[in-house]
Amino acid sequence: MMFLAGGLAACDRHAPQRVAAVDDGAASRLDLAIARVDEAGLRLTDGRRQDAAEMQASMQDAAITARVNAAMMSDAQLSGSRIEVSVQQGAVTLRGSVPDALAMARAAELASGVEGVTSVVNELKVSTT
Repeated sequence: MMFLAGGLAACDRHAPQRVAAVDDGAASRLDLAIARVDEAGLRLTDGRRQDAAEMQASMQDAAITARVNAAMMSDAQLSGSRIEVSVQQGAVTLRGSVPDALAMARAAELASGVEGVTSVVNELKVSTT
């Protein structure tokens, strides 16, 4: 009888520990799952921030493009010129043809004077016709 009582007492002592070990494993898996969800949420939030920043930069580039084009169109020296303006993160690239070297320099000068322009790459050509 004493052996039986001792055996039962031993079982009682080990049973809660086994349950606790199982619970600890489940808790750690749950913690890991929560951490993964949190990490995915942060990546999503960062992605949305990045998308918003890219959209804002794109809108700023479009505004710069419009201002540079307006400056070119309103300049008498460039009125008949075919100038393509492209902007990437504030860097303006001018392509196309102008009647002479003075017009080429004037186009670069106008573009560089526009608010938000960080640099100007002048790829304009003097037209031969």
